[in-house]
Amino acid sequence: MSSKGGTNQDDNSDEGDAAKASSVMTTSSNKKPNLMVDHTYTDYAIISKQVDVRLLEEESPELPAPSSEKEAEVRRKLKEMSCTYGPMRKNAGGVTQPFPGKLMEVLNRTDLAEIIEWMPHGRAFLVKQPKTFASQVLPRYFKQSKYLSFTRQLNLWGFKRITRGKDIGAYYHEIFLRGRPHLAMRMKRQKIKGTGMKLTPNPDSEPDFYTEYPMMPQLEPSLQNQGPLPPLPAERMGMLMQPASAADVSGQNLLKALKVASSQQQPNMQPPVLTHPQLHHMQQQHHLAAASRMMPGATSDYH
Repeated sequence: MSSKGGTNQDDNSDEGDAAKASSVMTTSSNKKPNLMVDHTYTDYAIISKQVDVRLLEEESPELPAPSSEKEAEVRRKLKEMSCTYGPMRKNAGGVTQPFPGKLMEVLNRTDLAEIIEWMPHGRAFLVKQPKTFASQVLPRYFKQSKYLSFTRQLNLWGFKRITRGKDIGAYYHEIFLRGRPHLAMRMKRQKIKGTGMKLTPNPDSEPDFYTEYPMMPQLEPSLQNQGPLPPLPAERMGMLMQPASAADVSGQNLLKALKVASSQQQPNMQPPVLTHPQLHHMQQQHHLAAASRMMPGATSDYH
């Protein structure tokens, strides 16, 4: 009897061990793979600025011959990308400019360089004052005021973050380059917000834009947007009929205040944010300015 009972006990033990092994295998098989950020980078700047994207699609006889086999390969890769939006120009018909176009416009403003600017090589950009950027820039261009929402948009549009070296904290995209807005017209936004998996940083494969690739040229004066800043949402609602010149002065005062806030930043401290009295004073100025932009028959560059 005891021998039989021992046999049953051994059988039960074997079944238990098999169940545990099966559980471990199931857990291992169900575990999500550890995916790392892919920093594969193609230098699309090798294509001459004079080579228009439309000519690449149409195989126009006016298209100059590639200068090298490498450029020919890059052209083939570019040709496989379809344009997702039109030329970067302000629309008066209420069509919202896509995210890359707005971001390019912001980066083209050298008067905002204390807050956000291109890195010296022109292949990545850095938000230098996130809090000031969220309160004073995001509402004007992107209709939002949360920095986290901005970084989510960067991820959806395929931007990648650099985690070490001189460009730590900067974002880049291989066809988002200083002075080359026509390339960015082929950027695509992901239709699904993520896959449920957070990619692991891969610093060893991050590109070194200072040694591995040529620097992008500085912006041409024609691309530098130095017009008045668009008003904050609250300011748009409170605008009264006043001469347009007053709006220009008010915008200049705001830029001066932003630069003052930037100059007060101390090392190892959070970026300063404009105080309530400062904002209130500037809002009063805006409330008494810029009415011509909102008058019937006038067009607005921002929607």
